[in-house]
Amino acid sequence: GAHRPELAIIVEVQRNKDETRAAAWLMYLASTISVLQCQVMLLVICTNRGMARYWRRPMTYGHPGLVLTPLVVGPEELPRVDDARIARARPIRAIVSAIVHGDDDQHRKAIYTALMAALEALPPERAKHYTDVVYVSGTRTTRMDLEEALMSGPYKYRGEFAQAVFADGEAEGKAEGKADSILLFLDARGIPVPEAVRAQITSCDDLAQLDDWIIRAATVATAGELFA
Repeated sequence: GAHRPELAIIVEVQRNKDETRAAAWLMYLASTISVLQCQVMLLVICTNRGMARYWRRPMTYGHPGLVLTPLVVGPEELPRVDDARIARARPIRAIVSAIVHGDDDQHRKAIYTALMAALEALPPERAKHYTDVVYVSGTRTTRMDLEEALMSGPYKYRGEFAQAVFADGEAEGKAEGKADSILLFLDARGIPVPEAVRAQITSCDDLAQLDDWIIRAATVATAGELFA
């Protein structure tokens, strides 16, 4: 018969104290167990020590014995990878390092240089996927630096999401183009956009927020859920 997996690992990048995400993790764990019929672990990647300490705490939800304690990886657990030779030998470690240590202003350039070496060591489709993971997990500043690294590096490693954002920025420029992309995406999915929602999207000039809405636009059931 078909091979059944023995272990699944759910990976989340967490930058703030959003308690709604913790509740969602329970749903992810339960649905993964239901679908794959195997053991499941939750790995939360945090980009600073304080956030890592916060998410290591046990969380209870009322039901006796139901306690969720995520496995957490923060800057203390994962050494910074800023050497291209190490990145080529351990590409996944270099990719996670770019997520965890991407906010390090002093070493960011070397970290992304190592990331490019890690992507070179992976099959192109996996490299594209991990490019998107790093891009979506970043802040506005780290995304700009990653864009710069990719612009000067191998274009083939831009994932679908990152490449769409780059094309949008090149063609439309800044916030206006991103806002238009969100509206077009919702329209293509047949989701009505009330005037109040449209106004909030088009008036936003926070590129990181617009990027987040672009991602959410792929899965929301209503336009208002973009802001949930």
